[in-house]
Amino acid sequence: MLSLKFIASCLLLFPKIVQQLAFHFTVGSNIRCLDVRTLLRCVLVNHALNYAKPYDLFLASERWNTLPNTLAKAKKAIEHERGYRPLPNYGKPYLNNGLGHATWIVEAPDRKPSDPIIFYLHGGGFFFPTFDSQVKALTYIYRGLLNDRLSILLVDYSITPEAKYPVALNQTAYIYNQLAVKEGNTNITILGDSAGGNLAIVLMKHIKTPIEAIITTIPPEYKPQAAILVSPATCLVPKLKGSFVTNAKSDILSFNTLVLVAKMYHPDEKLRKTLPLSPLYSEPSDWDGVFPEKLLVIAGEKEVPIDDILAFTRVAKIKESDVSIEPNGWHDEFMFYTHNYHFYAKTWSYHKICEFLRKT
Repeated sequence: MLSLKFIASCLLLFPKIVQQLAFHFTVGSNIRCLDVRTLLRCVLVNHALNYAKPYDLFLASERWNTLPNTLAKAKKAIEHERGYRPLPNYGKPYLNNGLGHATWIVEAPDRKPSDPIIFYLHGGGFFFPTFDSQVKALTYIYRGLLNDRLSILLVDYSITPEAKYPVALNQTAYIYNQLAVKEGNTNITILGDSAGGNLAIVLMKHIKTPIEAIITTIPPEYKPQAAILVSPATCLVPKLKGSFVTNAKSDILSFNTLVLVAKMYHPDEKLRKTLPLSPLYSEPSDWDGVFPEKLLVIAGEKEVPIDDILAFTRVAKIKESDVSIEPNGWHDEFMFYTHNYHFYAKTWSYHKICEFLRKT
């Protein structure tokens, strides 16, 4: 049952939508969007996340989607688009056992160890499974790159609160080890958005310096050849100040929600203030040799955790030239604007990611 606070907040939603629509067509809405459809979705998500209690989140239909259903929904949406590009081995399981689950979004025919592979870790606050919009975004990037040798592997890690830290990391490390060490694939790019960006950062740290909580050890020579971090969750003990205040009305994400999902990932605040959970809680020396030379960090100027993301890039000594800040952008726009390929191809994330991958 929905909380009384959440039900009462619904009375405020309609006037908020009317206000933001008026702003959109005049001075510009608080959440800057390319179209009305995305604006309505963002206002709804922002409103819901600002008032949600933990049990409200459980009632979201997306929380209970299975990956096969998500893949089917995405495929149905994209296969009738003009210029649709076939996806070899779409939905083919790569691993499906008690240690990890991963599925190909695209697998190049007769794949070779030197062929490029995107190792994708999805966002969703560690709480939501893969969204169909994330799958569509991956297919649109594949379509835009025009590289028949490219494969994209989606890691279907277990989510909270059923699977707390370090379950998702153990599964991620196991699957990466199978792909890089056991199979010998040498051209892997890790792509992670939001919570998936957190997992990507910690995985790369583990490859350089093994983390005790992660069972599978991966030799340092098997680190990825490139990495893309989109709005990575760098701090799971956020403070209500800075961009969490100034950008509160400009982003879909809220301080309230980040605190909720962080506690579900692990309830111990003291542990969340350590590197395996919050990369921001670290020293510059912790990041020596961790990241590949080819690195791209994407974030939105108007997202609530932008201060934490930029603080982490400074601590980790990531070059400014490797950081791309979208003007007026909000949290994890990578997974939005997926109405169709031609619309998604207008986005900042699409252009930056495709440009980066063409050079790797």
